[in-house]
Amino acid sequence: MITIAGMDVARPPQSVEDVIQLTAQVMPALLRQLSTEQDFYWFIIEQYDRLYGFHDTLDDMLETIGLLEIEYEGQRSETSYIGKPNPGIVFVEDQIRKPLSRELDEGATHFVLVGILTAVASSSAAKLLEIRRRHATHYHNNCIEKGHFNMADKWGEVLDAIDRQ
Repeated sequence: MITIAGMDVARPPQSVEDVIQLTAQVMPALLRQLSTEQDFYWFIIEQYDRLYGFHDTLDDMLETIGLLEIEYEGQRSETSYIGKPNPGIVFVEDQIRKPLSRELDEGATHFVLVGILTAVASSSAAKLLEIRRRHATHYHNNCIEKGHFNMADKWGEVLDAIDRQ
């Protein structure tokens, strides 16, 4: 028996079907941690950054979310204007990753976490696009105001990518 996200599970996931089932079970508890739009957005970009680069196949799964590097690279809510850890990240680390890592190897644990993140993002795809659009517009305009035209161009690429999704 293993406790994941406050639920007793007979065994850690052993198959893709198990990961899908576990994802469906933990998503409601995770989404309750993301009570604000800001929490949701920062969870997506920060968790993406934490998971990206581990394995090419997992990166392909993550890339279905559609984020560009400028949106997520190095993003940590505690070192941003937010100034505190993201509640979704804390929840995933303490309630999901830690118990899984005692039962599964690092690759299998990452696979589960990528499955959870992509499910959260796809279940709220329209919301995520709108939040991304607002943030990219804000950052793009700030870069132009401050004369950082190369960075403004990168945020313009984000806006173009959002329009294509």
